Amino acid sequence: MENITQLDKKIDLILSAGKLLIENGATNDKTIRVLNRIAIFMKIPAENVSLHILRQIIFLEIFDGEKNVLSFRKCNKTAVDFNVIYSMTKISWQI
Repeated sequence: MENITQLDKKIDLILSAGKLLIENGATNDKTIRVLNRIAIFMKIPAENVSLHILRQIIFLEIFDGEKNVLSFRKCNKTAVDFNVIYSMTKISWQI
C-alpha cells in the first residue's frame, strides 16, 4: 500500500491538472486522456484509476491495492484558451 500522503498529493495534482483543462475549454474526452497519462506517469496502473466528469465536477477514484480513495474537484467555467489545452497535452506526452 502506498503512503496515504503520497497518494493524496498525486490525487491533488491529477485533479488540479483536470481543473485547469476543464476551465480552459478542454472536452471531457481530452481531459480524461490527459489525466490518465499523468496517472500512469505517477506509477498508478490504468486499471486502478476511474475518472468521471459531470458538468463541472471531476471525480477521481483510485484503488491502491487495499482500498478505494475517492476525491473530486469543482471547476468554474471560464473562457476557452487553446494554448493551455495544447500545453497540458504536450506535457502529458512528454512525461
